[in-house]
Amino acid sequence: MGDTLKAERVLQILARLLQGQTCTPRSLARDFRTSVRTIFRDLETLERAGFAIDRSHSQIGLRLKSEEAKTAEFTDRDILLLEIILENARRENWLPLDDVADRLREKLLSRLPASLKSLAVERKRHVNIKNEPITDLDGCQSHFMEILDCILHQKSMLCEYEPAHSRRPQRSQAFRFDPYELIFASHAWFVIGYRRDREDFRTLKVNRFSQATRMSNSFKRSKDFSLETYLKNAWRIIPGTPHMEVELIFAGEFADNIEETRWHPSQQTQRLDDGRLKFTCTIDGMEEIKWWILGMGPKCEVVAPAELRKEVFELSRQAAQVNYCSDQHELS
Repeated sequence: MGDTLKAERVLQILARLLQGQTCTPRSLARDFRTSVRTIFRDLETLERAGFAIDRSHSQIGLRLKSEEAKTAEFTDRDILLLEIILENARRENWLPLDDVADRLREKLLSRLPASLKSLAVERKRHVNIKNEPITDLDGCQSHFMEILDCILHQKSMLCEYEPAHSRRPQRSQAFRFDPYELIFASHAWFVIGYRRDREDFRTLKVNRFSQATRMSNSFKRSKDFSLETYLKNAWRIIPGTPHMEVELIFAGEFADNIEETRWHPSQQTQRLDDGRLKFTCTIDGMEEIKWWILGMGPKCEVVAPAELRKEVFELSRQAAQVNYCSDQHELS
């Protein structure tokens, strides 16, 4: 997560420099809500990538040293990586700004020598990424941009939101929402912020907003909030209750796949004498992890806590009952 946030920040700094905007290390630190020292490290990242930056008058404004410096020297491997990222981001629909991605790709390729462009395109034909299913973003791009704009300018939003499985025919009640962070996880885009009506932080799915309008009201970002702390013990992105010490046992044929993947920051694994794998972690809330466990089928046993074991058992029983009844109906 940290690397992704840094990459996004570096690209936004580069965009400002390319557009000739007046920006100083202090103003950038303020805009991106980080330290001046972090901004200088970002500038060093750009310089290592080939963008020469004039810092001699940094108190007045940073600038690229020359027009030539605006075009970094890309290798065919650089182009291959960028091609993969941009094309798959657009095709798999995890990037709301797909039109921007297309334009960026065309600009990038147009600056390449014909031989290098040909090599990059040819290599790209043989590399693909198969992403997980993604929530359809059709119709919510405007909400995404409105939320992002409000985050950057610390503006509250007037929102209407339809929770999952909502059966209410009436219009949902509007509420004031202070957006803090946009995050892509668990197949969709989410915004984390403070709901004034609930007096607490909430994680909301972007595509479920029926209204997300910028208000004139500004909000002051809480100094006590950090994304890392908020998500510390969540299984994915939705912290909850209770606080649990989870212990699972995976069948031997699943052991390698489970052990080689970092599912949660707190996880610990131990191979048992019979080849099975003991998996432990500390999490807040069972709503997300129970569905992950169910996806493992009979290859995963819940040892603790008892309430999680009971919940998984009950959901498994219901699934078996639904499928049994369906089979009986087809046979009759």
